[in-house]
Amino acid sequence: MFVEHTAEEVEKLKARYATTGAVLEAPKLIAAKAKSILWHYVSTVLPGGFKAQLSPRVVWRRFATARHS
Repeated sequence: MFVEHTAEEVEKLKARYATTGAVLEAPKLIAAKAKSILWHYVSTVLPGGFKAQLSPRVVWRRFATARHS
């Protein structure tokens, strides 16, 4: 993607801008998602007698899954 840049320049760019993993594993974002998931479960799923499940689309990686728990 950055073939015109040296390896050092690419590393500087990576350090300057957020990566997908950093964004998706951000504690505040995870807390907001967990709050939203809990609200949805309590208001929609639980009254119907159903169970909850987190899918990979909701949680990016296992590490982030552990933070949700």
